[in-house]
Order: sequence, then C-alpha cells, then structure tokens
Amino acid sequence: MVEKWQKLYKEMLTGIERFWHLQLPESEQVEWAFKLALNSWEEVKKELAVHSFENKTEEIDFYKNIKPKFTSYIEYLPMVYLGLSYQPKADDAIQSAFWLEETKMLQKFIDKNTDFVMYYKSGCTHKDLQYFLPENYDLANYIVSKIYETDGEFMTSHDHLVAVLLAQELYHEYAKKKLGQADNI
Repeated sequence: MVEKWQKLYKEMLTGIERFWHLQLPESEQVEWAFKLALNSWEEVKKELAVHSFENKTEEIDFYKNIKPKFTSYIEYLPMVYLGLSYQPKADDAIQSAFWLEETKMLQKFIDKNTDFVMYYKSGCTHKDLQYFLPENYDLANYIVSKIYETDGEFMTSHDHLVAVLLAQELYHEYAKKKLGQADNI
C-alpha cells in the first residue's frame, strides 16, 4: 500500500476504535465512525487525484486491495447502524434469533456472488485487468449507486464487490458478538 494511504488507513482504524470506546450510545459511536470513514475515503480521493500510477499492476492493486479497505467501512458501519435500529427490544430468545439471522447475511452475499468471491479469495489475477481498471469500466452501464461513488471517478466494475465482501465479513463478526451477548443476558 502506498505509504500515504497506509497512514490514512491506520489513522482511520485508530479513530474508529476510539469511537467504539466512547461513553455514547452504540448508534452514536457508529455515526461518528461512519463520518470518519467517509472523510478518510475523501482524503484518499484527494491524494488519488494528483497521484500517477507507475504501471497497471500498481493501479490494479489500488482498486483491488487498497480502496476496498477504506470503502468496506463505509459499507459496514451502516449495516451495524441498521442492525442496531432493527434489533428487537424483546426478550433474550428474540434478540438471539434476530442476531442469528444477521450472521447469515455473509453467506447470502457469498451465494449470490460465488464466482467473484471464489476468484477474489483464491488470489486469481487473470481477470484483474477487466475487474480492477477504471479504463475498462463502461460508465454507460453504471448501476452501482454507492455514497462513496457519487462523482463517478476512481471506480472499477468490481472494487465495490470487494468492499461489500469485506464489510459483510466485518458485520458477520459483529453479529456473532451481538449474538453471544444476547445469549448471555
């Protein structure tokens, strides 16, 4: 990871971790963390606007590995917020059932995107030119509407899938933790 993006990423993670420890309702912690993640991605975009990739390999690495690390948190934190919003205020059994269902979201995503997830997780590279270069993405077919993609710049056809996969993995762990808390109440 380019040093400046690595530094921004570490700062983002440190800030998010700080928000989790504030004496605020969890939904407010999530709101603050989301704002930080969004601002961090905006900082990366500013850097990217003046950055020249040395070659296609560096550019693919950015869109396949670096960008999704930032944007996955922009995907993940709203999932947490919604989970908290819809969490039943009922007894332990109902809360456990809710969080158990939430843990299934990752598998649903994997089932829906099996080919791509297998490609990405296996470390394949034979489709990287197609999947992770902006020049190979036809904006006329743009169907992904993401809060971090409103300007149509700095996007490829598949980097958002990596971000959502990473976000789903984070949310899966979060839901398992909440499930454990509901089971222990």
